[in-house]
Amino acid sequence: MFFSVFYPIASGTASSKPKHLWLPRPVELIARGFAGAAGNGSIDPQLIAIGFAGIAGNHSIRAEVDAPLSGPDGALPVFVFSHGAISLKNWYSQYCGELASRGLITVSIEHRDGSGPGSVVLLPDGSTKNVTYFNAGQLSPPMNSSDFTATQRNFRQAEVEEAIKVLRAIKDGNGDAIYRNNTRREGEDLTNWEGRIDFEQLLIGGHSFGATSSLQNLVGAPSSDIPATAAILFDP
Repeated sequence: MFFSVFYPIASGTASSKPKHLWLPRPVELIARGFAGAAGNGSIDPQLIAIGFAGIAGNHSIRAEVDAPLSGPDGALPVFVFSHGAISLKNWYSQYCGELASRGLITVSIEHRDGSGPGSVVLLPDGSTKNVTYFNAGQLSPPMNSSDFTATQRNFRQAEVEEAIKVLRAIKDGNGDAIYRNNTRREGEDLTNWEGRIDFEQLLIGGHSFGATSSLQNLVGAPSSDIPATAAILFDP
């Protein structure tokens, strides 16, 4: 699982940790995914990487890293968000940060179902694995497009369910274990999150393919493994 959590912090709070980049590294991995999504092999990934560098460069997300959770006492509502195809969780940071500033714990998942341009998995032994964009025709044996899309939606649903399991563990006071098992070595403040997540006010949603997969996640709610009470859907 890979997701970012945006949450309210006290005004004026500053962290000693470096901010996250809006365009994650390596840029070449993201560029190859965009080139692959074009489908015809006519776009040079290096040109895309140069374009990304010119547009985004070292632009960082305007959010403090591992700052203490603030807001009113008690549990806060939570919103689990899914990005669209050929996109990344970081690219919705402005929206997720705005919701966090209004008191929502907002979880932005980076889906690894092959619909994103690229994602780096940090394994427990310190090695890495790249998950890259792929389509139905690149599978062996190939799948038809409708079956492939259904499989991707199921994969995304499993990721949402797993994210909710992690959030439940944090709410139940196991934030320290989550932090210690995080290969990205972030989440120090999670030890103070016991009882701070309100699953009676769980929203899910997303943009584009993320909105479509969220519609599937609503089936059986709120009694399912995704106990959502409402959804926010953009361009399903």
